[in-house]
Amino acid sequence: MSMKKITSILLVFAIALSCFAYVGCDLWNQIVNPTSTTRNTIKPSSTTAITTTTTTKTTTTTTTTTTISSTTSTTATTSKPNYDDIVWEEKIYSNTTIDDNFVPGEVIVVLDKAISEVNKVHSAGFFVGVNILSIEDLTSFSNPDVIVDKENFNQVLLLTLFEKTKEAVIDAIKIIEKIEGVKYAGANNIDEPDAVFPDDPYYSYIDDERDQWALDAIDAPMVWGFSTGSNCVRIGVIDTGVASHIDLDNTDNGNYIFDNSLDFYRSSTDDPLLGKTDLNSHGTHVAGIIGAIGNNNEGVSGVNWSVSIVQMRVGVHGFDSASVVKAIKWAADVWDTPQRISILSYSSGVYEPRPEYESVIREYCEKGGLFICSTGNKPQDNDLEGQHHYPSFYASELYSNPIDNMITVGRSDINDERPNGANWGDETIMLYAPGQNIVSTIPLAQCRENCASSNHIGYGYHLMSGSSMATPYVSGVAALLLSIDPQLTASQLRRLY
Repeated sequence: MSMKKITSILLVFAIALSCFAYVGCDLWNQIVNPTSTTRNTIKPSSTTAITTTTTTKTTTTTTTTTTISSTTSTTATTSKPNYDDIVWEEKIYSNTTIDDNFVPGEVIVVLDKAISEVNKVHSAGFFVGVNILSIEDLTSFSNPDVIVDKENFNQVLLLTLFEKTKEAVIDAIKIIEKIEGVKYAGANNIDEPDAVFPDDPYYSYIDDERDQWALDAIDAPMVWGFSTGSNCVRIGVIDTGVASHIDLDNTDNGNYIFDNSLDFYRSSTDDPLLGKTDLNSHGTHVAGIIGAIGNNNEGVSGVNWSVSIVQMRVGVHGFDSASVVKAIKWAADVWDTPQRISILSYSSGVYEPRPEYESVIREYCEKGGLFICSTGNKPQDNDLEGQHHYPSFYASELYSNPIDNMITVGRSDINDERPNGANWGDETIMLYAPGQNIVSTIPLAQCRENCASSNHIGYGYHLMSGSSMATPYVSGVAALLLSIDPQLTASQLRRLY
């Protein structure tokens, strides 16, 4: 059975964020929701067709691509121009090695200012001895009248080679960097963001299987180099409640709040701690995974160090069905108000249909919400008739009318494998996230410093396992994405998975 894992998703996310940090939110929107562009192609008549392609965009910059088409790969042999009277800039030489992280078959070239011009087309013949498929001008402009400081303008080209290997890149660099008029030739490097590591004691504990191994497994420190979250992002935790905890609602740094604590399980509204109680510990543990305050030298770090958790209590030792319906319906009803909750995280389920859940989940998702839920711990194949897990099954293509904007989550262990006791299903589980021996927050009332439980890590911190723990990792990652770009829709977030 293949397992689609959140590990690889966050790695792709980190690389995408590298691009985002460089060119801004517009490119991020293109990564998530690519759109087609209009291209104008000119084909001069010659033995080898050279096609100049210009991409038209609404921004002020575009990219010009020269594609060299031939029935067989050809190596440029054109003689070099006469540059005897030019004083060249000092060359910069690449130290790229085969072990570096770069795109196979692509070379970045920075041309000398003396031969750089806005939108100047350079043929493959300039790069004598290199087998080139296409040339893309990364510094081209759609407006020919754009004002450029020509004395300090260097054209930057992306060469795509016929041979898509790292060895071909190394060989091409050695040739190109010797050509007069080339200031620099190097690989199209994949630069990783600076990792950020919190100082929370249980992030790096003495025992690898009793620390926060899951955060490293999903490459969270790499993403934290871009964002550690935002309390503008509101995420609802439908669970047993969320207790007051120093690692959750300490607001000394102003980076975390309980927002609109709601109790759908009790009818009383005169309790000053309405919603801020958890007699079970399950909901508090889930909340800590999503958003325990990071880098505060306390306990654990959440996927988000800053986030607004809207706790929505629906039971104590189990989830009351009517309360679950009320909670989801409330989230749907407030969608068009300032109380909007963009993500609902639901760590529970049963093995018989819940049509009352289906109705309100569909309403919430159709409004634009993202519903993320667990898939059970039986263990069994959720794809099989009679073994479907609900409400997660309502997202499956096996269901007659699947609900969009749902994500269903299975659990993996420290070895990135499905542990004993975990459910599976190629058609019913969308991805797997860490859910085995997860340390997180629990109510202090449920714990003591001399706690005898084998799951005890420290005062207010216990281990738990299950798809209940995997689900908030996915919910937390979705919240991180929204902290980067609040305009992302539920549909766009779901497609990232």
